[in-house]
Amino acid sequence: MQLAAKLGLTQSARVTPLKLHTGGMNLGMWTVCDSSQALMLKLVSSQRHHPMIPTEAESFLKLAKDYPNLVHDRELAFPVKIFRCKGPVGRATRDLIVMHKAPGEVFTDVINRKWTERRVSELMQDFVALGSFLANFHHKHGLQHGDCQPSNIFYDEATRQFTMLDIADLSSESSSKVSESDVEHFCKGVRLLARCHGDQLHSEGVLRFKAGYDSCRQGPSQVAARGEAM
Repeated sequence: MQLAAKLGLTQSARVTPLKLHTGGMNLGMWTVCDSSQALMLKLVSSQRHHPMIPTEAESFLKLAKDYPNLVHDRELAFPVKIFRCKGPVGRATRDLIVMHKAPGEVFTDVINRKWTERRVSELMQDFVALGSFLANFHHKHGLQHGDCQPSNIFYDEATRQFTMLDIADLSSESSSKVSESDVEHFCKGVRLLARCHGDQLHSEGVLRFKAGYDSCRQGPSQVAARGEAM
């Protein structure tokens, strides 16, 4: 397998198609794993659909140039390689984006599973942890995700680690591209899930998520001061 060799994988590496995030501009996603590493592959168009809108690969290259700290942040699914794929006539038509495989499972599935199993208290702790994670991300990079919702976040329960996916549209918090904050957008995503599980999921989940976000954004000194005032 030529791709395995280029990625430093053994010839026995297993390729598995993914059904997650295959809508929109995605042309397919796969995982490829051997005994040493696990990677995620995403096939996208290399052609601009509008002259002023960059391709996903172009967006990642600009982010790497403007914000080099993003490249090695393992809390983000940032590409480790991007391959330009050429068609039969030698024209590049597709980009294959290679990322480390995010540990755990998509947070939407975590919500659905724990709510169905009535592990509500445990799920609410996860919402608090996610709020803190998002606040730390904003503080660390000063960027907004742009499409922050449960389906774009992976969660590993064993390590309590979150990973952001679909991050090509990251932009400055002051950018004109940001029409609503990540917090607002995430809360709308939870509201959509609540259509299947009831209003309690939205009201309690959003409350805990915002509590985790606010406590982290305020910092230990402010939280302590608020506790003394109470």
